Amino acid sequence: MSLDVTLKIPGKDREDFNSFETRHLSTNFAITCLKGYTGSYDAWFKGISSTWREIANRDNPDYEKPTEEVYSANITHNLGKMAAEAGLYEALWRPYQLKEGYDIPEDDYDAEYKYEEANPVKAIEIIAIIEKGLKDMKKRPKHYETFNSSNGWGMYHNFVPWIEEYLKALKEYPESFVECDR
Repeated sequence: MSLDVTLKIPGKDREDFNSFETRHLSTNFAITCLKGYTGSYDAWFKGISSTWREIANRDNPDYEKPTEEVYSANITHNLGKMAAEAGLYEALWRPYQLKEGYDIPEDDYDAEYKYEEANPVKAIEIIAIIEKGLKDMKKRPKHYETFNSSNGWGMYHNFVPWIEEYLKALKEYPESFVECDR
């Protein structure tokens, strides 16, 4: 098993609608129904002009940009204990747990998933934590080497360069969104 981290800059091909678009569509559909429309939402939606998204997004300078994956890497889960010792586990594996207001019981996976989806994390939000943990790891290599995996899959000498590269990408794209697949 591994941790896959990705940094993305969202664009127009993102499937979800922003809240303004959603409210706008709901209101227009409701008005259409009040005027006597009895068809389905899907049929009504298909009948809307193909330029509606351009109109709804005319003030969004990034509308024409596609979603761009700017960084991707993976590392073994065997480094979880080492990461936790360095204060990095949440920042690397579960950054949404660092958000203010996170208070979900450990075994409520559905609620945790919904929270993660509803509270995207930007790279800039975890940079300081990763810098601090990495600094400590470099300062005390012998201590962290005691957390090396006995099977050789999860070693300090591989983890530190991985963190350094990830941190470099976070700093290069501070407004990108962090996605973690565990």
